[in-house]
Amino acid sequence: MAAENVSRFNGQVLRAIALLYESHPRRYRLAHEDLTPASAGGATNDDVEFAAGTLKWLSDNGYVSGEFLPAVGELDDVQLTAYAWRVLQSTEPNTSTQPLGEAVKQAAAATGRDFDVVAELLVRRLGGG
Repeated sequence: MAAENVSRFNGQVLRAIALLYESHPRRYRLAHEDLTPASAGGATNDDVEFAAGTLKWLSDNGYVSGEFLPAVGELDDVQLTAYAWRVLQSTEPNTSTQPLGEAVKQAAAATGRDFDVVAELLVRRLGGG
């Protein structure tokens, strides 16, 4: 179960960061719909609570700034912090000349292994893994 949660968390972090990276420096409102892939049955309570936990983690750990709204599990008026922006502008040594933010943006549109690898790398580079 823990490995499944880690993968799910990494994917939600990637989706949130990709959205904010693409719109930087504009401010945004992030909700579970932004972090969870659409499903035919709609979001479950677990989906909403898990996404709220991811958003709170991003805020509490200084990767995004904004106001966490606990009643709805959303972040309002949110943007990347200077720290997160620097991480996204960096490149992986000996692997690419492309900034991590560009890889994150591309991976957010992908599925499968590319998505998972970049999501794990992102969380590791942010310091969460």
